Amino acid sequence: CIGIISADGFLIGETVTGMLSSFISQKVPSWLVLDVVHHNKKALTRQMIYDASKMKASVDDKTITNNPDQGSVEGLENLNTAIRHFLRSGSEIYDFGVSVVLVAKTRSDLIEAQEYLISNLNTLVGIEHAKENLALWKQFKRLSPGSGQTNRRLVTMDEQNAADLMPLNGPYKGQEERVSILE
Repeated sequence: CIGIISADGFLIGETVTGMLSSFISQKVPSWLVLDVVHHNKKALTRQMIYDASKMKASVDDKTITNNPDQGSVEGLENLNTAIRHFLRSGSEIYDFGVSVVLVAKTRSDLIEAQEYLISNLNTLVGIEHAKENLALWKQFKRLSPGSGQTNRRLVTMDEQNAADLMPLNGPYKGQEERVSILE
């Protein structure tokens, strides 16, 4: 029996060093699938500025009501904060996805392992999770180890937050066994 649990979101700024250990402490054999996409910072910043200008126009539009949608106001504030941060800091921008593929001998063992993993994830601040299933076949297939495809549940974050999850820059210090396959 095979099951997949994916991180469906991280609160930006809430990543901490070593938090991936909550994903890998399992009762059954498992694979930890990490997807990292490094963005072109200039292109993404331009896109964020464009999105902010569209959101600002929406907030300023008084055609229907004088009171703007509160979600749009907060979204604009968050987007402007992110733009300022990326323009002022030298940090790079990444999309990051984390999933765990669980392999159990019986369905009851799989359910127990999934519940154990979810209880571990519930101790982390700001992580939502999703149980992948065969109804979402394309996503399930994307998360299969060695598929070479990218997870659809990616979160955009800056280098400091992503580095808590996986070292992104620096010399390779070596390992006795292979621990990851990077495209």
